[in-house]
Amino acid sequence: MSGRGTDQPAEASASSRLFHSLFGRAFEHFAAAAPTVLRANSDEQGFGLADFPTWPAREVASAADLPVAASELLSSGPVLLLPPWRRLEDPRDDISRHEYELVLIDCVPPGPGALLAAVVPAKTMVTRVSERFRKALALHWQPVLVQYTRGGIHGVDRRFETAAVFLRARADGEAPPLRMFKYSADDDESAVLDDFDRLLARQGGRGRFGYVVRDVPKPGETLGFARHDPQLKARRDALSGFGGATTLQEVFETPTPGYDPIESRELLCGADEPGAVRIISGRDIKRDGTIGLPDERTEWALVPLDQQLRVGDIVLQTIIHLTDRPRPCRSRGDQRGSSSGRRL
Repeated sequence: MSGRGTDQPAEASASSRLFHSLFGRAFEHFAAAAPTVLRANSDEQGFGLADFPTWPAREVASAADLPVAASELLSSGPVLLLPPWRRLEDPRDDISRHEYELVLIDCVPPGPGALLAAVVPAKTMVTRVSERFRKALALHWQPVLVQYTRGGIHGVDRRFETAAVFLRARADGEAPPLRMFKYSADDDESAVLDDFDRLLARQGGRGRFGYVVRDVPKPGETLGFARHDPQLKARRDALSGFGGATTLQEVFETPTPGYDPIESRELLCGADEPGAVRIISGRDIKRDGTIGLPDERTEWALVPLDQQLRVGDIVLQTIIHLTDRPRPCRSRGDQRGSSSGRRL
């Protein structure tokens, strides 16, 4: 697994101590008992039982044995499951290609009140790719706590985000509130622990590192930390006061670009040819929203007048990643006619 790594001894000791303390307080709150730590002996990639030295532990021969062992142990108390973080080349079904997700789906609570916790990559609880897994998991389990951390586990790369998920056996009636918590190895240990204690005690509201979700998400819905943050929700609700939503086409004209970088090569011409217009690409739009001067890589083409950019047009990049910073620009009257391709 690419998330594996090695920390410095001092950092490992501090991160493992905080990691263990948070788990201990969560199990005390939800089950009033210490868990049995369960992992597969064949899991060479996982972090070891040494992270939980004071708790009873059990190792089974392979990942396939984990669900049966978990159900057996859950009959007498809570379980902390450390499934292997492996991607399967030949999965047995189309729900998931990750072994840890399939292991969790196969864990069936032996009765009401059973409490199972597992440590998985954070993306499992967030991404749309894992939506089918979360729906399948919800058939038997209800999440009561999702704890995200980056750099908080010894043996896992500091850049890799993990999720500790506490699951209660699903029961009829009103679902218990969901608590969300997020911290990193760089946060003050005492501040993290104090805020975690307050989170477990409260029935609503938000603290420094976590909050309580009163409206329990639907099965399969993303459990990203920011998605259900009450502070962000309040901001989104406030934005609704600016008026109703509408489609982009009802506010702006969105014409087809007059130049295609692949299919319109025959339109290319020299800069001095009569009627030539400049082709604007993503690199031409600077951080301040202005269009840079032409250079040796600038291309020119003969584009029909009705497909050229006009004064007042807004140009945006069409391929935007969540981590990108959009760079819009506005076409001004003092700039020579131009045309945009699909890269904008």
